[in-house]
Order: sequence, then C-alpha cells, then structure tokens
Amino acid sequence: MEKIFALYKGETWIWDGTIRELSDYTGKSFESVRWLQYESAKKRALSKKNYQGFWLEPIEEESI
Repeated sequence: MEKIFALYKGETWIWDGTIRELSDYTGKSFESVRWLQYESAKKRALSKKNYQGFWLEPIEEESI
C-alpha cells in the first residue's frame, strides 16, 4: 500500500493522496512532488518568512 500524504501550501491544507495523485492534482511532475516529502523540503519551506509554496506531511493510517 502506498503512503498517503497531506499537501499544504504554506500553512493551508490543499489535498490528501498518494504522491502520484498529488502530482496529477497539482500538475507538477512526480519527481517534484516526491521531493516535497523529505524533511529538507519542509525545513526549507517553513524557514522562509511568509512562504507560500507546497510541502507534504505523511498521514499515518490507523490499524484496523
């Protein structure tokens, strides 16, 4: 099963889905969206004042 991520633009939630789904939704390349899952991308995004770019946050699935 593929991981599910929450896509944010700045501090605003945009969409949930797999990296492929988020790539299709945003129109960005798969590689660009995949890079957003890394901690370095999140740190870079949040370190900039008033940053309004994209970043991903993993969503943990609950065990059934």
